[in-house]
Amino acid sequence: MNNNNENSALNKPAVISWVACSEKLPTVELNGQKVLIYRIMNDSQVSLAISIHETSMVKHCNVDETWWMELPKPPCL
Repeated sequence: MNNNNENSALNKPAVISWVACSEKLPTVELNGQKVLIYRIMNDSQVSLAISIHETSMVKHCNVDETWWMELPKPPCL
């Protein structure tokens, strides 16, 4: 395969970082319909700490205990 014809996205690592809800909330327009969230949970709810969540509902999470990031784009098939 000729390196000049390779998809440039394959040559660049994806950089995704957590955003504190206390700093910025996601929006559907900028971040899509769903985002990945991390929440500080009690021991009985620890399985819910990381989940895919409706973007418009993140505003109801505790902003001091929640972080979010955009979902990665699906792979090209």
